Amino acid sequence: MNTCRLLLLGFLAVLVVVAAVAGGLFLYSQYLYHDSYGSEYSYEVRVSPSARVTNATVVVPLPSGDGGTPFDATAVRHPFTPDGWAYDVVGTDYGPMLRVRADEIPTDPTYHASVVREDRLVGWERLPEGSYDPANGSHVRVDHDDVEIDARVESERPVDTLAPVGSEPLLRPHENRTGTACFDPGSGPDAEETCYAYDGRVFLSYDAAPDTVVYVSVELRGTNSWWVFGWNFNEYTDRQTVEVVGPRDGWTPTEGELLTGRGNYRRPPR
Repeated sequence: MNTCRLLLLGFLAVLVVVAAVAGGLFLYSQYLYHDSYGSEYSYEVRVSPSARVTNATVVVPLPSGDGGTPFDATAVRHPFTPDGWAYDVVGTDYGPMLRVRADEIPTDPTYHASVVREDRLVGWERLPEGSYDPANGSHVRVDHDDVEIDARVESERPVDTLAPVGSEPLLRPHENRTGTACFDPGSGPDAEETCYAYDGRVFLSYDAAPDTVVYVSVELRGTNSWWVFGWNFNEYTDRQTVEVVGPRDGWTPTEGELLTGRGNYRRPPR
């Protein structure tokens, strides 16, 4: 009898310990969720010429909605911006857009040295090709297969990644939107993804050889992320792309795609 009682007491003690540990882990996971939860928008523009183009003006959509745009020209950055480049925001018939003006969009490599002040990287200095030393850790060779401009802005509220149409910034113009199949290799049987195709537009003006191919892409991501014993996230992605040949001077249609509901979902913290 005493043995049975001891076994029962031991079993109950184990249950109490397991319950305490499980409760502690639950409370700790809740703390991690609330403490690490964050939301942001990221914006990226890529211009990829097959050969040198000059006297270039590229006007691409900025994310915008009923509340305006979360980005301005001071938010975008390109760490290896050549001389003669400028960014600003312009109003168009399609809403606010980012205008990139460049004397030249190079395809040849450029060389740069890091500028450090008080042990902090503050910028990059252009180097002549002959001054580049690959053994010098502060020197960088940049191949211009892509010219990438990007920006990130934190959001003070959770991003509606399941239903961003009408509630979140989108790339505009955003016309003739229709549902389409999702071809995301990360999609699973329980995925929330919904995908759309639509028509967009960019303005391209530059001088180039007749056979020069220029690819332009603009992408917006709205993301919520958190860390509970590993990173989790959900997001929506809005993207416009176009590929053209030869010199251009005018508005050009783009292919737009909107993917919503990608990732994991749980109730946002208050």
